[in-house]
Amino acid sequence: MQATPHAPMLGHSVMTLQLNHIFRLTGYQDTVYALAFSPDGSKLASASLDGAIRVWSTTTGRPLVEPLRRPYPLTSIAWWDDNTMLAGMNEGGLLVITTKNVRSSYLHPIFISPARCVRQKVLSAHFFPLHSYPIEYITSQLSRRLATAAKLEILISSFEKKTGLPKEFKVNPPLSTPPVQVVMGEVRDVVVSGLHWAPAFGDDALLVTYQSHGIIIWDAETASTIRLYPIPSLIAASSFLNEHKLLAISNHTTGFNIYNLDFSGRARNLEFDIGDMQRGDTCPIFARR
Repeated sequence: MQATPHAPMLGHSVMTLQLNHIFRLTGYQDTVYALAFSPDGSKLASASLDGAIRVWSTTTGRPLVEPLRRPYPLTSIAWWDDNTMLAGMNEGGLLVITTKNVRSSYLHPIFISPARCVRQKVLSAHFFPLHSYPIEYITSQLSRRLATAAKLEILISSFEKKTGLPKEFKVNPPLSTPPVQVVMGEVRDVVVSGLHWAPAFGDDALLVTYQSHGIIIWDAETASTIRLYPIPSLIAASSFLNEHKLLAISNHTTGFNIYNLDFSGRARNLEFDIGDMQRGDTCPIFARR
């Protein structure tokens, strides 16, 4: 990624970002629905609607293991630790995916007989039923617990790994649901649009964005509300920077907004007309001096 500064405008400095193409990852039979980098940044996991989970090297762009395939579309993915992934399924189940070593026979190219056994890594999945709807969001407190969201339902779960396998899977009661809103005669159902662990607000803090019900920070242990931020924008997606308590949202209409949750107000605002963005266009980023 390259950044090119421009002349100041309205008290802001303007910086244009240009993305550089590094790798093209191929082999999918249907839409790639979710991506997640491993905690150490060395691997990229993908989940797609063809039911395949793939793990790529971020250094070489090559697959690290053979894809794991399931008959159901996959709608979300996250990492539990550097070697364990969590994938949400379209029918509401959760896959806990681990890597294991297996032995395979190597055929000598001349004698066509097993010459030796070699070890190779493969993906192994364990299924746990969770929701009745597609799991659209997963976020993990590494090796501690996870939160999943399917439509309006949010569950907090945990499990232990013994001999590399998930055991003793535990699910807490779902978090409370904000009341349905009626705006100008239109009923707005409760729909989760983002999940983020937010240790800046406490060890058990879970930040949830809702499509039309603002932002709520929950205490995942007590299922109580820590903070509530009603905002006017419809939230299509969100990303949280814990160190600075900054939340970026895609606002469904004009572009993006950045909120500083320390002051419960909009700290910075980035907006552009999504409809005018064309392939190869750059997006202007505004930063305060």
